[in-house]
Parts: sequence; C-alpha cells; structure tokens
Amino acid sequence: MWYIQCCLPSKYFATESSKKDSNSSPSSTAKQWTPLYSSATHGISVNRFETNVFDYRGPTVHGSSRFGGSETMLFQLSPKLNRWEASSSIYCNFKIRSAAFGLSFQDVMKIDKDMGNVGAIEVWGCAASNALEDQQKLRVWQNQQAEKNKKVPLPGNWDDNPDKTILEMAGFQFSDERKRMDLESRQ
Repeated sequence: MWYIQCCLPSKYFATESSKKDSNSSPSSTAKQWTPLYSSATHGISVNRFETNVFDYRGPTVHGSSRFGGSETMLFQLSPKLNRWEASSSIYCNFKIRSAAFGLSFQDVMKIDKDMGNVGAIEVWGCAASNALEDQQKLRVWQNQQAEKNKKVPLPGNWDDNPDKTILEMAGFQFSDERKRMDLESRQ
C-alpha cells in the first residue's frame, strides 16, 4: 500500500476537515480510502461487484464506453509489481447486451463477463467519506422505491378488465363462470 500511496497524486487522497475545528491545517485532515469491494469479503460475483462499486459518487467504473482521466492508473501487485497510466483506458459493461461484456484496462487487464478469470480483486474509493454515505442513501432509496412499486393496484373491477375479455375471446373460462353454469344447469 505504501508503494501505491507514493505513486499517486494527492487528489487521490480525499481530505476532510474536522467538524470540531474549522481552523485545522491540511496536514491534520484525514486521508483515507474506502474499501468498496473485496473478493475475499464479498466473493467473486458480478452482482456483488456492481452493488458495491456502481453508484459510488467518487472515482468509479460504469459505462459502455472507455473512460478515465489523464491520471488514471492501474497497479499490479503480484506476481510482478507494475504500474500503467493512460487516459480513456477503462471499460466496464456488465449489462448492455449490444456492447462487449467485461471490465478492462487497455490490453493490460481483461476480466470476462462472469469474472471467471479472477483470482482476487479489490476496489477502493478515493473520494471523501460522504461519497460512500451518498451511495448508501441512494441504495436505501432505490430499495424503498422497489418495495413501493411491488404493490401495484389493479385497476377497477376484474369483470371490466380488458385482459379478461381477451382471455375469454381465446376460450378461457374462469372458475366463477363455471360455478354459475353449474347453478344454471341445476335449475
């Protein structure tokens, strides 16, 4: 980790002023990365990767075209220590079917669509802690919206529903009609 910290520009280390002391110096501010995803903790899964990494409002991976600023870097720690830099070098797509699936950094690193070629992977957020809080708030809001949308009220009376009419035209008989037919035949 020391090697990575020495190689990165200071903008990769978010500074947060202490809320108690507004006159704190830059050297006394917190500089910490946030672990977003670790295959050791979360397992190797595209779904868990997306859940933990996407919608992070700091530097992140998401989109169907290559992206990354002029200071985009990839580090390889094992089996050999390497560092690559290139702008517009990151590609990530696990959803859009009309584009290639996977995660890649130029031709140096390629992860297939089911992460089958991954032994271990970690993603760290470099933004301030409020970026992680914003991601968690967004996730809570999305879950609330999903729960709210599960309860869709059916419009009007079933007898007046166009779906029922279409099914009847196709020859489907509903159980309450069968009961009525039985009652009519008994009379």
